[in-house]
Amino acid sequence: MEQKIADFTTRILGADKSTDVWEIGNRFFLDLGYDGVFHGAHELRRGENAPTPQQISTHYYAPVFSNIQTSDSLKTWLSAYLNEGDDAHDPLFKYFDEIPPSFNSGSEFISNYPFLGAVDRAVIYRAEAFGYRSGVGIPMPFKEQKQIGGWNFLSRLKRRDFEALHKRTAPILHLSAALVHRELEARQAKRPRQNIRLSPREKECLLWLAAGLRTSQIAEKIGIKPVTVDMHMRNARLRLNAKTREQALAIALIEGHIKP
Repeated sequence: MEQKIADFTTRILGADKSTDVWEIGNRFFLDLGYDGVFHGAHELRRGENAPTPQQISTHYYAPVFSNIQTSDSLKTWLSAYLNEGDDAHDPLFKYFDEIPPSFNSGSEFISNYPFLGAVDRAVIYRAEAFGYRSGVGIPMPFKEQKQIGGWNFLSRLKRRDFEALHKRTAPILHLSAALVHRELEARQAKRPRQNIRLSPREKECLLWLAAGLRTSQIAEKIGIKPVTVDMHMRNARLRLNAKTREQALAIALIEGHIKP
């Protein structure tokens, strides 16, 4: 494990792009025993008056960044998460000012939080429908004061088994999560802002990719041939300087070229 941590740290600090940081970090977290990795941030939109807790989630925050592993089940869950508007009611964001430095998440721990409302619980139970029943959330500080967010490490384990996993890995998980978060912020700050213009079709294809659709399904949805979808994806990758369509999607979300 000591060598694994040393290798991980060296690779993270030597990564050139935020997408490389994601890939290295996600592989490390999965190797620790977590089934899925989610990182998100919301941006505070300041109104004339201070928002109430209810207004914060529905009117004053907009998702600006989210990333998840690209396995089919995780992509399907992310699609449901976005389509149902769960990003606006995720307890990680909604109760950010009230939650501790780390907290258990998922349906296996829902009894820990009697204050959660029906909408909050629906977010958690939707994740359970895709197999993610336990986890740990770790809020993170952002350099931009208007941003809040952090990590949610997902698992299919039952409560007792997850508690045993987290007990073994907690110190490593917290330190590595903080390092990946810091390096992501650093890469984003250094990334030069380019005047990139995606075509409407390129944006449309990326949005359907975010919803978990494959090439043939995207082609059927928008009424074009699969080879044309591949062409739009390739063009988007080239414009965004991405190696894969998943990286292109991550960059497009990060830089605001598309909004789910």
